[in-house]
Amino acid sequence: DCNPKFVPISRRTLTREVQSMFSTEKKRYEEILNNRVQRVSLTFDMWSSQQTLGYLCLTASYIDTDWQLHSHIL
Repeated sequence: DCNPKFVPISRRTLTREVQSMFSTEKKRYEEILNNRVQRVSLTFDMWSSQQTLGYLCLTASYIDTDWQLHSHIL
């Protein structure tokens, strides 16, 4: 059953929100990578669903200057 209080958003609003989130995250990752990281390891994982939809996941991993391991799904 659907939630009667749910208010759908328009395609334009969703596009604007996703683009804003992308810009924010891009700046954050650029700052991290430029200031605390010398090397990054990229890994890819590909799979398909039972409906034959393809998926791809890109992960960036690095060790910062405090020797802490970080992994981010890009």
